[in-house]
Amino acid sequence: MLQADAEHYIEFTLPAGLDGVMLGLARAGFDPTTPIEANGYVYGAYATGDGWMMEASSGNLYHDFINNPQAMNWVNKGRFEASGEVAMLLRNGQLLVFVGGRLLGVMLDGLALSGSTCGRLT
Repeated sequence: MLQADAEHYIEFTLPAGLDGVMLGLARAGFDPTTPIEANGYVYGAYATGDGWMMEASSGNLYHDFINNPQAMNWVNKGRFEASGEVAMLLRNGQLLVFVGGRLLGVMLDGLALSGSTCGRLT
């Protein structure tokens, strides 16, 4: 669980095929095993108000996709390479993305952390 007074860091090694790979975060309590169905499709956390996910193959950032079916803007948007190393650092309300050890950009800014809950300020 996320704590307001700590930094959180995670590293990924991406698979060879990037189609359908989403990286990001979701609010505490979000159950990733429960399918989110709408309009004949099954979605992940990015389709709800509980998740912020970046699509690895396009670099697009999605949040609450069912209600707002378009990508969000973010600084230094970039794509990932298959079999590449990706890291995310949550610090001081920002989610920073690193590729191959280099900063790609700030994916989210203004995240409010309170105990074990995480949410984006609007």
